[in-house]
Amino acid sequence: NERGGKLGGREPLKPGEKRKWELWEYITWPTYVGSVVLAYVGLKANPNESLREWAETEAVLRVEAREKEARLKAANASD
Repeated sequence: NERGGKLGGREPLKPGEKRKWELWEYITWPTYVGSVVLAYVGLKANPNESLREWAETEAVLRVEAREKEARLKAANASD
């Protein structure tokens, strides 16, 4: 480990000079970006399965079922 600014055994860049990508970087970076996008979309598309959401839905269904049953009893009683 020599001192002198050689990270990874490379010579420091001259002012205004850009570093060229290596072959593996052309494959790796798009893979990273695609993975992040896929994870974001996949997590956003995930249905809400919280206990509170289920309980609210179940409560609405039960109230509707009771109202329907009450209407049927009222209809049968008037016949």
